[in-house]
Amino acid sequence: HEGTVGALSDHHVFRSRKTEHDVVRRELLESKRKKRTPEEYDVLDKVLFSAKQELRRHLHKRVIPPPPPGAHIPRAVADPALSAVKKQQTIMDKLSIKDPIFTAQWHLFNSVEVGNDVNVTGVWMEGITG
Repeated sequence: HEGTVGALSDHHVFRSRKTEHDVVRRELLESKRKKRTPEEYDVLDKVLFSAKQELRRHLHKRVIPPPPPGAHIPRAVADPALSAVKKQQTIMDKLSIKDPIFTAQWHLFNSVEVGNDVNVTGVWMEGITG
């Protein structure tokens, strides 16, 4: 018995010698085959699940191969939409945002791809933050 699994007091880890077959599964099947009276108790009666660990395939570190020709096409950097920039500046003024990189945080308000953001500024204007 190795101990419990983390903070789960009713889950346990056991260790046995390495074998080709699952020792616990074999014992569970054997326990079910035995004829016993209802008063007889077997320690395996309470085992609800067991699994033999599988050996993981080890992956060896190797160099990342170069992408095939034409596979990676860099995205063109687009200019921000003028109306979105004005709206962003208005929001920054109303909310007193002084963060020098706020305009670069596209996930909060995207002025280049309008609508491709979380745009939390609406709820910020309602006073909801956090």
